[in-house]
Amino acid sequence: MTKETANHQFTAGPWEADHCTEHRVKDDPGHWQIDGPTPMGLNNTMPYTVADTLNRNYCISPEEDKANALLIAASPELYGALEAIAEAFLDNRLHEYSGKVMPLVWAALKKAGRQ
Repeated sequence: MTKETANHQFTAGPWEADHCTEHRVKDDPGHWQIDGPTPMGLNNTMPYTVADTLNRNYCISPEEDKANALLIAASPELYGALEAIAEAFLDNRLHEYSGKVMPLVWAALKKAGRQ
């Protein structure tokens, strides 16, 4: 399942960040896996991994690793909010669309980790 854009395709959302702690070695904080809907035509009960944050060299903190995962998982919603804003600007009616657009923006920012 993909969402087509002007020049790109990406796996449709929603995407969710899943903290993976199985099969880790001592003192390993685990990694984050970003899962999306299983593409059509695949008969799989396991989540479809869109991306992961395998921090193999421990270059960043576990908190930064989690923040990266949340931002990646919010990508489809962030794209949708940005697209809605762009369309409102193109129509030159942003003030009329603000009640429709801003809830999308705030929901996407919250999912991305905004407090």
